[in-house]
Amino acid sequence: MNKTNNYSLTYLEQYQGQKEVVVNDNMKIIDLLLHKCANSRGKDISEIKDPIQDSIFIIPQRATSVWSGKGDNIAILLGDWFYISPKEGMMFWVRDERDFIVYTGSAWEACRWLKK
Repeated sequence: MNKTNNYSLTYLEQYQGQKEVVVNDNMKIIDLLLHKCANSRGKDISEIKDPIQDSIFIIPQRATSVWSGKGDNIAILLGDWFYISPKEGMMFWVRDERDFIVYTGSAWEACRWLKK
């Protein structure tokens, strides 16, 4: 299946069945990414108790279990975990840090310059 470059959204195929599922999943991902609010960037999956559907997490480098090897990726819970590789300039508000972070192309960094 073909996917978009930035967010790996699935394109509709000509003879694809259940097109509404693909469209609805893509719309949900777009909606969540436009809001730009992550629950945490320091918690591993083992530290998250009962994650809520549609939650967004920035995966820490030391991640284990299903997040192992996916450090710095964006994880969205859509029934199963959906992963997006960050792109330079992406910005999120992180709830548990009460701060903005930006992806520099190699790491997530706090946007201290936004604070007074």
